[in-house]
Amino acid sequence: MPEKNVFIRSDQYSFVQQGIPSVFIRNGADGGDVVEKWLQTRYHTPLDDMEQPIDYEAGVKAAGMLLLVGYEVAQQDQSPTWNQDDFFGTKFGPNVSSSTGEQKTPRGGTTQ
Repeated sequence: MPEKNVFIRSDQYSFVQQGIPSVFIRNGADGGDVVEKWLQTRYHTPLDDMEQPIDYEAGVKAAGMLLLVGYEVAQQDQSPTWNQDDFFGTKFGPNVSSSTGEQKTPRGGTTQ
């Protein structure tokens, strides 16, 4: 899906541009065809309106899962860091010192 530039159009991309590692959650395999059809037939068209059905129960479950992921990350002693050789980390992340291997983190600390 890189050819669609979905990630750089996401809300997370603003964080990435500031050097903050971010998570991009996508639909599961079962929803892929439904989402693809919606993107092709409704997204950013006159049909993309408030009359579309919304599964609020599924939204609540997804929001709860994302809350727990964020909470667990926030409770860790070490801040998230970029994966080695990550394209976005290389472009936007803090520089890694080749002599110490330390990397500045979003909270201002360093990692090994």
